[in-house]
Amino acid sequence: GLIAVDKKHIHHEEGEDKDESKYEGAYTIEPERGLYKWVISIDLVSLYPSIMRSLNMSPETMNQEANDSETYIASNKVKFDKEPRGVIPCVLDELFKGRVEYKKLMKEAEKGSNEYENYYMKQYTYKIILNSFYGYIGMEYSRFYNKDIAEAVTLTGQHIIKSTRDFVNSIGPYKVAYGDTDSLYVDVSKIASSKEDCIRIGNEIKDLVNRNLDKIAESFNIFGHHYFKFNFEKVSRSALFVKKKRYATLTCWDDGFDVDNKLGIVGIEVVRSDTPRI
Repeated sequence: GLIAVDKKHIHHEEGEDKDESKYEGAYTIEPERGLYKWVISIDLVSLYPSIMRSLNMSPETMNQEANDSETYIASNKVKFDKEPRGVIPCVLDELFKGRVEYKKLMKEAEKGSNEYENYYMKQYTYKIILNSFYGYIGMEYSRFYNKDIAEAVTLTGQHIIKSTRDFVNSIGPYKVAYGDTDSLYVDVSKIASSKEDCIRIGNEIKDLVNRNLDKIAESFNIFGHHYFKFNFEKVSRSALFVKKKRYATLTCWDDGFDVDNKLGIVGIEVVRSDTPRI
């Protein structure tokens, strides 16, 4: 059997710099500041859980002594046995199945109904639990803390998003305007002049990047099935990118539904408590 280490046994050695427990996080693209017209966004589905499932990441599957052909190799060069399936990926597999089931039921229900909201909250709960696994592994005093695995997840995610950005910039008259962790915002204004144009182009880009993910997976020694997948999420009539983590979008299409110019704001001050009403 396997035993999870009790957290009281996890400590810094005498003289060890606590900063050594830190590792590089997610990648964010510095945008070219400005106002963009007709921007589509594509998102990697459950990026960190998908990485852990695809590379069979778990403390007991780490194996630096194994031959490369017998392991998956993360971007920080940590190796994970291809067989048997690790404990954490097995749990993630089951949680992911649960989320997919509730998302399917949600989409079959009438949007805005109690049934829809019920299924939405259930799939969202699964999403939070799925994403918490990476955080728990990266938390220094958790039973499953492992810096090498946490860094393997984030650096592998960086490689996927950077490679996809470069691929999108190379395939057509599009340009990635911004990207953060698992999302890319693509300026398609050179060939799009309507929402319908953007939906068509967005689906084309999604299909192309998903096929390219097979090549990216090979860089991790994955030759065959993996769980990496991009979804085409939104069309924005305009988008303002100020700097990392500070942007605004005016969305007219969201995950298959038309929306009435929904304003999304991230990191930009809109209302201040010291602003008078007049």
